Amino acid sequence: MLGEWVDSDSVVWRFNFISKPIGNNEPRNNSTGYILTIREKDKDWINKSMEVRLIKLGNYYFADFSLYSYLDDDDVDLFDLHIMGVHTFAKVTKTDSGICLNWFGQEWFINRLKERKIRIKHEESENGILVTSNTRKLQRFALKNANNKEAFEDGYSVVLAEYKSK
Repeated sequence: MLGEWVDSDSVVWRFNFISKPIGNNEPRNNSTGYILTIREKDKDWINKSMEVRLIKLGNYYFADFSLYSYLDDDDVDLFDLHIMGVHTFAKVTKTDSGICLNWFGQEWFINRLKERKIRIKHEESENGILVTSNTRKLQRFALKNANNKEAFEDGYSVVLAEYKSK
């Protein structure tokens, strides 16, 4: 995922390795952790960033997205105080021209919860559902449904092609 990619809306997605100092040594790159920043067409880079961890479950890859700069700045504003630090999980598939990110369909997920076909710890509110299960159960859920086309059918999907700057 390292590098710059562009989606169908001309939004540029930049993935840089997370780099952390190891003791007194120079910073070392983490090959499964990235910092994601984005730039919309003809605009500057967005000031906020996300941490993206690439993990392998069975024969599938998933990207775990979470806010990286959440409350990390000195200039925290009122809006930052109302953001819940959550993770989103997308299946990563290599295509001929790049990579595809697919998030689970919300309607599919909610319907399966109501039908009790998915039994995963969660909380419901007027704004939606927040999954509160532990990491192992979430990974089991993702792996079990990784090849289920219905699970991703109505979910958010982004196809990223390698970006060649002008």
